[in-house]
Parts: sequence; structure tokens; C-alpha cells
Amino acid sequence: MSDTHAHSVAFVRETMVPESEPPVAERGAIKWIRENLVSSWMNAILTVLSLLFIWFVLSHVVPWFWHMVWNADSLRECREIRNEIWGQGTPSACFAVIHERWPQLLAGFYPADQYWRPVLALILFFVALGPVLFSELPRKMLWFSVGYPFLMYWLMWGGSLWGPIAVAAGFGIGFAAFGLIAAAAGTLAGVIGAIAIPIVYWLLLAGPIAGALAGAIPIGLEFVPSDDFGGFMLSFIIGISGIALSLPLG
Repeated sequence: MSDTHAHSVAFVRETMVPESEPPVAERGAIKWIRENLVSSWMNAILTVLSLLFIWFVLSHVVPWFWHMVWNADSLRECREIRNEIWGQGTPSACFAVIHERWPQLLAGFYPADQYWRPVLALILFFVALGPVLFSELPRKMLWFSVGYPFLMYWLMWGGSLWGPIAVAAGFGIGFAAFGLIAAAAGTLAGVIGAIAIPIVYWLLLAGPIAGALAGAIPIGLEFVPSDDFGGFMLSFIIGISGIALSLPLG
């Protein structure tokens, strides 16, 4: 081969080779199954046993839900409807009690004409949580987040509006006491004062002040005792209260 011909041959490819798809066993669902479900004989056995268990559960649960009865006045009527439509002995869920009593299951014995109060409290909870979770929202909304726990209490339990306001004022008094005492006697004294002064206020002054304001300017809602809340609503309130109370305390 002459030197001229040797120099005319390129050792580096000047064009790209068209891409080719990887083998079927190395892509997509087949690869995932091979690597995660049947990567060894033990995994293959466990996969088969898991599929059999899932089939066993679904074969019993799905027919039970598929043959559900929603409208009936009693369990006996549920069975009569089932026997008439699907035959005696067919697995069937009787959900008539849910259809009939769903307000009681959700709200307990909370007065039906006051359902708007827990609904509004739930909506306002998400409004109060917004500025805490999303910094893009206006920072002024944090004042609503701080005041929401007291507003929620008033909406749910009712009574005079001045009670929650008097309690909330204790936190403001504690904040002011910390600033004044810390400036004069140091941070530790300010912390002690910020704790002790609101406690004294709540024990001795909050009640009489709230009572006097309620007598002068009566603003309130119908009082609903905790016994009327129901288990589901009470559990929901405890969860929301734990989150909401962390806002002003934090």
C-alpha cells in the first residue's frame, strides 16, 4: 500500500452508527420481572406463592363487593335482595347501614343544622396550612395560621367568641412580656416571664374578661359538647389540632 493511499483512509468513523434497541430481555417490563421477581429460584418460588395468595384474597373479596346491597332497611332485607338478584349463599356486602347512617358515622350526634361548622373548619385548616408549606404565598397570611387554632375551637365547640380571643390574648401577653423583661433583665428572665405571666393571666383573668365581654357584646355560636362529636370527627379534630397548635407554639 502506497503512502498516499494510506493517508487517504480515515481511522475514525465520520458518520454515526444508527442506534439499535437493546435485546427484549434487557428492557421494559421483561427486564424488571427478570431482575425483581425471578432473579433466583427462591425469588421465583416466592413470586408464585405471592400471586397465589393475591388470587386467593381477591377471589373472596371481589365477589363480596361486587354483590353489594346499598338500599335496605335491615340485614334480613339485605339477604332477601341478595337472594332475589344473585341467589342464596352468594357472598354479598350489606352496606345499607352506611347509606342510611353515613352522616352519623362521620359527624356522630353533631347537630345536622350545624354541619357547616366542621366543614368550614376543615376548609380554613388548609388555608392556614398554605403559607406554612408554600413560601410563595404572602407572609401576611401567617397571622391567619397563628390564629386558626382558636378559630377552629370556636367553630367546632361554639359558645362565646370572646373565650378563644381571651385565651389567644395570653400568647400576645407572653410575647410582649418576653420583649420587655429580656431587654431589662436578660433572655433567661424573659423566657421565665413569657411562661409565667400568661399562665397567671389564663388562670385568673382570662375567664372574667371573656365573661365581661360576652355580657357586653354577645357574639357566639350554639355550644356543642364533645360527647356529640362522634369517634371519626373527634379523631379528625385531634389530628388537625396537633398540627394547628404547633403553629403558634412553634
